[in-house]
Amino acid sequence: MDNIQILRVLPGTIAATAAIVAVICGPLMLGIIRYSVSTGANVQYVGGEVVTFIAAFTLLYTATGHRSPTAELFSIGAALYLLYTMITVVFGQDYRYYNGNAESWFGLFVIISVGAIFHAATRISELVNSCDITASKTNRITLAIIGGIFLLLWISQIWALKTNPPEEYIADPALFWLIKYLDLAIVIPTTLISAAIWNGNYVVSGTVALSFSFWILFAISCMQISMVISKFAPPQSLIIAVVMLFGAGWCGHCARGAIHV
Repeated sequence: MDNIQILRVLPGTIAATAAIVAVICGPLMLGIIRYSVSTGANVQYVGGEVVTFIAAFTLLYTATGHRSPTAELFSIGAALYLLYTMITVVFGQDYRYYNGNAESWFGLFVIISVGAIFHAATRISELVNSCDITASKTNRITLAIIGGIFLLLWISQIWALKTNPPEEYIADPALFWLIKYLDLAIVIPTTLISAAIWNGNYVVSGTVALSFSFWILFAISCMQISMVISKFAPPQSLIIAVVMLFGAGWCGHCARGAIHV
């Protein structure tokens, strides 16, 4: 196996294996890893870890062989989702206020992040060189809608801090601001700018954003379901879960349709 092949296989395999270990040891399964967050945030992590587990196996599947362009595209979104999650895990905790031991697992989170970055980078390069990516008007509209909805939602939550701070801010202010920062500084601008320009490299970034959106909306859906099961949210919240799941499916459909060998 030459160096190029090693670079293609190793990062995703290591990241996926480490992510599987993190989920098994996390609050969803064994509970060995305890995050320094509120009970409500921990319940959301439980829901999110279902998606993390699936994303890790997607990464492992594509890292260990040459798969279809569609599988590779979804693995890019999975890698970026794992990176996004690890950033929230490391920087979104309140280590002084809540009891936990996640800092002892810092090395594992670093391994997942590094592997995910290199997997995404190599697969994006391969995708651009080996496939035609269609600049679909439907995909462009989808990106604009998703970016616009979350832009308005996050701005409204930040605006509400003046008069009626949301419960998630009171319980986990660091996690609240970190998610808003990641979305408003990186995810939403990438989505909206790609939709607005929609040619050249922005078609590539937009298609990758659709793949990432599939995973993040899937995770939000599972988080809502976890909140309802744990009685941290009313049963009506299942409507949000269904809407997010539909959005994830639609983003996956759009991303898949953009790839042509």
